[in-house]
Amino acid sequence: MLVSELVSFRDNIIKRLEFLEQDTSLDNLYNNISLILTENASIEESSAHDKLRDILNDYDILRKKSVEIKNRLPNVIDDINDSIDQLAEKLLVKQDDQPFNHYHCTDFIISNEIDLLIRSNIHQHADWHFPAMQLGCRSLAQKYTTELVVNDPLYICDIDLTYIDEATAQFNDLYNKRIRKYVISNHDIQALPHNQFGFILSWMFFNFAGIGILENYLTNLIKLLRPGGSLMFSYNNGDIFDSCRLSETGGMSFIPKRKILDMCEKIGYSIISSYDLPNTDDQVKYISWIEIQKPGVLLTVKRTQAIGRILSK
Repeated sequence: MLVSELVSFRDNIIKRLEFLEQDTSLDNLYNNISLILTENASIEESSAHDKLRDILNDYDILRKKSVEIKNRLPNVIDDINDSIDQLAEKLLVKQDDQPFNHYHCTDFIISNEIDLLIRSNIHQHADWHFPAMQLGCRSLAQKYTTELVVNDPLYICDIDLTYIDEATAQFNDLYNKRIRKYVISNHDIQALPHNQFGFILSWMFFNFAGIGILENYLTNLIKLLRPGGSLMFSYNNGDIFDSCRLSETGGMSFIPKRKILDMCEKIGYSIISSYDLPNTDDQVKYISWIEIQKPGVLLTVKRTQAIGRILSK
């Protein structure tokens, strides 16, 4: 059995549950019989009235029983999610859990519509009043580095200096010297400034790392954010059938959204929004990301922005 088969099984139940919750046939029957009594209230009471009331009572029992049955279905979904996680642990979770060691789908197409939305959301978080950081800057992530230059200063971080140099090479020498470059060793980011960053972007980094690595970073990144600061990161949502299949073929890691959202709240983040958008690439059929925030109000004493123009080479 495949993990994706369990995901499909669970999704089918969820779909049917939504249909059942929309089913108002018993309510309609009950209401229509009630109307018969209401609209004929002037008719002298007879055995027919008693029979109609008995029917109403039976329908009311059915309605309550129907609600009770529907309320048991979420427990079935929880059981399947447990089975998904147990099977994924055996089949999809790698022992060393290290980024990029096991996954091949690092180069793919993101549709123009999704690309525009990503850039728009980055712009909503980017602010010249605060420092920003890009965590992970290889392949597709490099196309979004330019969206962060409004922040001052800008930190570019990766586990490999090669990709940091590639990401910063698109800027002229003057601006390149202003960028703070940081090579992460053993996933330790404690040396980076604490309570300083207004925005952290991590694009296509956790898509190729296990959930244990993601939890480690989320636990420490909240320490780097200012109160009110935000974090936007992409991942491969294993709760989606096509994304789960991508994990099964070794394309990206398996990280279910339901587990991430629970993890973020336990660490102390507030959830701003989450996205799962159909994509046009044949392999990567969904693009998923989450935007979260450290509780508090984002404040600064900076009054003016550094004057100058940032030019690409």
